Amino acid sequence: MNLIERAIAENPGAVLTAVANVLPEIVEKINSRSNGQTEAEEYVPKLIDPEKQIEIVDGKVEIKEMPGLRSSGTAMRIAVKIGIYLEKNLIGELYGADATFTIGKDERMPDVSFVSNEKLKDGEPVTKADFAPDLAIEVVSPTDAYSKILKKIRKYLEAGVKQVWLVEPEFHTVAVYQPPMKSETLTVEDTLSCEEILPGFQLPLKEIFRQPKAE
Repeated sequence: MNLIERAIAENPGAVLTAVANVLPEIVEKINSRSNGQTEAEEYVPKLIDPEKQIEIVDGKVEIKEMPGLRSSGTAMRIAVKIGIYLEKNLIGELYGADATFTIGKDERMPDVSFVSNEKLKDGEPVTKADFAPDLAIEVVSPTDAYSKILKKIRKYLEAGVKQVWLVEPEFHTVAVYQPPMKSETLTVEDTLSCEEILPGFQLPLKEIFRQPKAE
């Protein structure tokens, strides 16, 4: 066991903290010398700590900021509803915000994603998926730039994602996108269905936008 391996084994938390402190500088240097996705991937492992995650966008490394509590809670409530549905309808699997998918030449991590059994017929990939999910769900956080979100949605659809849900907790709306870039916006009074991907699934939006109340 070399010194690095010993340090990780003895105090993994301290090692992750040290990596997190220097990660922005590493990313900047990599992007400045990277000529495309291949070179970026060569130099950047998928380093994940509790606050930072890495995506590959247009051949460059981007740090994905973790969502706020409201955005995270909304994503989890959606995931729970779909998860309950999938317990009764064994048509695929659900994945969280730490799952990486290949979106064209990019590597993306949707907040919630669904993959059909057809795409998983050879089993779940051990690391990143070399395919796009059937359904990608993005929950808007306060730090998200809307222009980047729309660009991401377009790339999802071009890569074969059948439907993208753009969830906005602040406005209590869900915009449902389908190829080529058609969208329909639902409000808190609506019920979201997804017959093409999740037959029979019904999600009253008031159930995901509810606010916890004290007894």
